[in-house]
Amino acid sequence: MQLAGVEEVRWLGSGETTVGLTTFLWSGRENNRHQEGVALAVHWKVMLACGSWTPINEHLLCARFKHSFGHLSVSD
Repeated sequence: MQLAGVEEVRWLGSGETTVGLTTFLWSGRENNRHQEGVALAVHWKVMLACGSWTPINEHLLCARFKHSFGHLSVSD
C-alpha cells in the first residue's frame, strides 16, 4: 500500500510523523478533546513527491503530489 486515508485518528492538532517506511500526515481537533481526526498514511517513496499538504480541520486535510503528468490533489 502506497497511500491510505485514515479516519477517527483522534490525534490533537496537526503534524506529521514517520514510523518505519510510512509518514502519517494528520489533522485533528485543537481543543484537547481526542475525538474525530483524519490522516494520510504515505509510503516514503510517495512522500518524496509530496509538494505540500494542508490541515483544514478534524474532518479534512489536503495533500498535493507531483507526478509525470502534472499534479494530484488528495483529500481525506
